[in-house]
Amino acid sequence: MARLALDSVPGLDRNPVHEPTCYRCGYPWLGHVESLGPYNKWCLRRWAAGIIVTFTDPVTLDPFILFGKERRVDGGYNVFWGFGELHEQDPRQTAARETCEEALGILGSEQEILASIAGQASADAEVPLFLLDIGAQQIASLAEMYHERRQLWTSAAQSLKPLAQAKMQPGGDVMDALFAVPAQEFLAACHQMQGWRGGKGGRASVSLHALNGGSVCLPKVEGMRVSKKGATSSGGLRPRPPAVHVASLLARPRTETAFKLRSFCLQGRGDHLLPQHTLNAAPIPGVSWDGVADGSMLAAQAIFSATWTGPHGSSSAFTVESLADACAKYLSSFSEANVKLYLTAWMLRATDSPQQAKLAARHIVRLARCLPVISLVNEQAAIMLGRARQRVDASLAAIGHEKSDHESLTSCYQFLAGACFVNELVKVGCCGTMPAMRTTDVDQARQHLESAWAQFKPAWLPPAAEEAAKEVARDIASNRIKKADGG
Repeated sequence: MARLALDSVPGLDRNPVHEPTCYRCGYPWLGHVESLGPYNKWCLRRWAAGIIVTFTDPVTLDPFILFGKERRVDGGYNVFWGFGELHEQDPRQTAARETCEEALGILGSEQEILASIAGQASADAEVPLFLLDIGAQQIASLAEMYHERRQLWTSAAQSLKPLAQAKMQPGGDVMDALFAVPAQEFLAACHQMQGWRGGKGGRASVSLHALNGGSVCLPKVEGMRVSKKGATSSGGLRPRPPAVHVASLLARPRTETAFKLRSFCLQGRGDHLLPQHTLNAAPIPGVSWDGVADGSMLAAQAIFSATWTGPHGSSSAFTVESLADACAKYLSSFSEANVKLYLTAWMLRATDSPQQAKLAARHIVRLARCLPVISLVNEQAAIMLGRARQRVDASLAAIGHEKSDHESLTSCYQFLAGACFVNELVKVGCCGTMPAMRTTDVDQARQHLESAWAQFKPAWLPPAAEEAAKEVARDIASNRIKKADGG
């Protein structure tokens, strides 16, 4: 696959800004509760989850914890961690995916990591954190492997620069580097932090300081005054919020998994505490075998650029039509498998909300004018909607059709958002039939969503998105789908 010349990508148009809009769901900012955090980051997200990676030195058998370096306003180091997507039914799925992505595949594939933490209870009672012991490893080798992969990932991501928002780097976020911390010293610092009495530094944290500039860092308890992004006043790396949880659960373990982590820090040898994860490096997520961005990375960048409205919802995103024209230049040289990855990513985003479904449909309709993708669109839409229907059936069967829980609410809501996406394609003649969908299924999902919403009213689901999903269902169930030509 040849690299695309940056000057061959057409320019991008921007949407007009009428009112602050949430980039997650696409509905007005004012319709959200106030507890969703900066830029409404918890909108359409039920949880965030991560993994604490441990290993032992093959020579000394000393225990270590593997962390990643990140330059963020809220800290400089972290565990492997991220937000869950609505189609993920278990925090372990999120933790495995985020770990695979943030470690750039050196810890194995998402499926392999998930298999290693299957059935494991969280180390924290409130925050889903799981343990992954990778046995005897040399930190220098791990750090070097990550560095080499990050260079390849950065090179692939830079080819998408024409699609990125101003002053933002393409490709998303990955760790700057990996490094290890001696587990015994880290545990001792966590205990010391609990006895901190303040002072000029205010609240304490466990900062990390590189040892001789290498891939091993030593912990230090100090106040959380900040000198620059991610750093303490002494130049150490501050913990990001998930890493703060790690320090707290080590100092005061309250779960069986946390006690196992504490025992590992004291004794080493994770093999008798946790099932050992066999390290088989996987391909770099988002990068093709020939070192260029694949369909999933291209889609992730296009989706972000089509929806990002800034920290307060008042910025202007690129139009999905101009992004389709630009992405068609990339996709024209992609294999069919990579085109499928691209379409699948857009369809998954479509199931987040009816508004995102409409954006995804507009994007794909425009793309179909540039490339012969209609048969693939029909195929992938049928797969997407079929899986959504199966999830609804499974969730309702698990609890009984007269009861509700958060999984049944989520599955019905996503099925209706997916139905909205297909509905929009049918309206303009891009999708010949409603794949894998019956009006009775749609009406059943709507009725369950209504009852579940009345019971739970989850903060992550804005009322505008819930109401839009029900309205789409009413249209479909009443056979009010109209073709673009009025037929």
